[in-house]
Amino acid sequence: MSVSAGRPVVLVIGGSDPTGASGIQADLRHLAALGVHGAAVPTAMTSQTMDGVASVRVVDPDAFRADLDAVRKTLDVSAVVVGMLGDAAIAREAMLWMHAFYGPVILDPVLASSSGASLLDDAGRVLLRDLLVPRALMVCPNLDELAWLSGAGRLAVDDASRIEQAERVLDRGCACVVAKGGHAGGAESVDLLVDDAGVERLVAPRVPGVFRGTGGAFAAAAAAACARGMDARAAARFAHAVVAAALRDASAAGTPMLALKDAPATP
Repeated sequence: MSVSAGRPVVLVIGGSDPTGASGIQADLRHLAALGVHGAAVPTAMTSQTMDGVASVRVVDPDAFRADLDAVRKTLDVSAVVVGMLGDAAIAREAMLWMHAFYGPVILDPVLASSSGASLLDDAGRVLLRDLLVPRALMVCPNLDELAWLSGAGRLAVDDASRIEQAERVLDRGCACVVAKGGHAGGAESVDLLVDDAGVERLVAPRVPGVFRGTGGAFAAAAAAACARGMDARAAARFAHAVVAAALRDASAAGTPMLALKDAPATP
């Protein structure tokens, strides 16, 4: 009997959050709700709360490699989400593993926590930018991550500067960039989808509140959509819609934790 019970498989590579509000725990919860089988290989153990990240313990690279190999031997992976990597050694192992994976990779380029704690060392950042971004189908950075990946050295202040920075990231070889607007101001939250075909604005009303794991939720939803056969643009639209709905629900319930729902339809 198939381990995944016939469902598409999405592998999540990322950090562990003991609260389950973000990290691989949240990603697995989202993927199950979206009707795909989630597999997970942790890159680091974190101790974190709503107040911030207290500590980060990056896993041993040999153990990380063994976990990836176990997934390869057991499951037919349809899509991969890459989140927090921790350091250059883990980033290198992830890249080596993906040499033999030919499906879509959704890259959530986690560089630091919301409270400012570094979640990837300098050498790891370079590997992510130079080797993982070109391998990705979709890169979905927030404003800080976009500024660093693009080399702009400053936060984008409007749609025009976000598009310019996203195009710089696109030039590094990925197929699609979703420059997320959750950290920007205004009554609307606007994600900018940028690829060789142009720019598409994904707009939703801005929801009041402080939430955990929104970037990971977007990446997991996009990967679930890709695993079911959607192209990058359709997957980005789907991810934007389900995360916007989850934010509204979380705000109404007064919780910082998102719960995605509504599985993507197969084209």
